[in-house]
Amino acid sequence: MGGWAFRVDIAPDPESGHRQQRSKQGFRTKADAVAAMGEVIANSEPPRIWPSDPLSVRQVARSWLERKSGECTPSTIAAYRRSVDKICDRFGDVLVGDVTVAMVDDFERDLLEHGAAGGGGLSAKSVNAVHAVFHQIVADAVRRGVARSNVVASARPPRHEDRIVAAWTPDEVRTFLDVVRGHRLYPVFFVALTTGLTRGELVGLRWGDIDLDAGEITVRRIVSMTNGQRTETTPSPSARRTVTIAERTIDILAAHRAGAGGDDDVGRPVFEQRNGGELNPDSLSATFRRLVNNAGVSPIAIGGLRHTHAALLFRGGVGPIVVSARLGHSTVATTQHMYRHLTPPLHDADLAAFEQTLLSGVDS
Repeated sequence: MGGWAFRVDIAPDPESGHRQQRSKQGFRTKADAVAAMGEVIANSEPPRIWPSDPLSVRQVARSWLERKSGECTPSTIAAYRRSVDKICDRFGDVLVGDVTVAMVDDFERDLLEHGAAGGGGLSAKSVNAVHAVFHQIVADAVRRGVARSNVVASARPPRHEDRIVAAWTPDEVRTFLDVVRGHRLYPVFFVALTTGLTRGELVGLRWGDIDLDAGEITVRRIVSMTNGQRTETTPSPSARRTVTIAERTIDILAAHRAGAGGDDDVGRPVFEQRNGGELNPDSLSATFRRLVNNAGVSPIAIGGLRHTHAALLFRGGVGPIVVSARLGHSTVATTQHMYRHLTPPLHDADLAAFEQTLLSGVDS
C-alpha cells in the first residue's frame, strides 16, 4: 500500500508502564497523515484534571513546608520557614496560578531594598535563598497538578558574588594552638583543624564513633541549636563518613579520653561541658570567639577551622576528591566551587619533559 504513513509514541500503558505506539498508513498527502497523527496523540494523552478550586500560594507553601519537615534538619526547616513567611507576606492570598514572572521580579527587587526585619534591604545572597525556596514550592505544585507552570523559574534573582571562605595560615594555626594549649576545649579545636568536621559533628561525637587503634573517626550524628533548642539529627549519606586521623590527633584524643574517665564510655560524648554533660554548640562558638580574640589571629568563626583544614590540604597538594570526601560534601564540584581560590593551577613541573617525549621528532 502506497502513500503517507505515521508511527508515533503515545502515553505508556497505565498498568505495565510499557511503551506504546500507534501507526497507520495509506494517506494520500503528508498533511492528511500529520492531521491523523495529531488526532491520535490528542486522544491518547492521559486526562489532566485541574482543580476546580485553585489553591493559594499560602496553601501550597505550607503544604510544601510540612512535607519538607520530615526530610530536613530543624535548622534547615527554620531557614525555609523564614523564606516561606516572606513569600506568604507578599503572595499569601494570591492563587498560585495567578502569579506572574513580573510579580516575582518585583517581589525580589523589593526584598533587596527593604526585605530585612528592621526595614533595611536583604543581601543578594539572602534574596537568592528566598527565590530558591519559592522555585521549589511552585515546582512541587506543578508536579502535584495544582499549578500549570513554574513562573518562578523564569524570574531573574539578583546576582551575587560568593563569599570567599576565611581560613588561617599555618603560622596562625600554630599561634592559636600555642595560646589555647592549656584550655579544656583544646582537643575540640585540634580535632576540628585536623579532620574538617563541622561544629555540629564535633559536638555530636561519642567515644564509640572513634577507633584510636585504626586511626578513624566516624560521623554518625549532627547536633544543632534551633530557637534555643538542642536537636540531634542523622547526617546525609555523604556527610555520614569515616575520616582518618594521624598520630598527633590520636595522641591528643587518647590523653583526653584518659582524663575523662577511661575506655568504658562508648556512649559518652567526646567533648563535654566543664562539669560533664552534653556540650552546647552555641557556647562552644562563644568560647572560640573569645580565644581567637585573645590569640590575636585573624577573626574567624569556628567553622573557619574546617575551612582551614581544607585550605591546608589543598596547599599541601591533596586533590579535591580526597578533600571533598573528608569534608562530607555531596559532590566534588561543591568542594571545587567553594575552595576554587585555593585550588592550584593545572601545572606539572615535568610538562616540558612530557612534551619532549610526546613530540620527539616532530618539527615545530
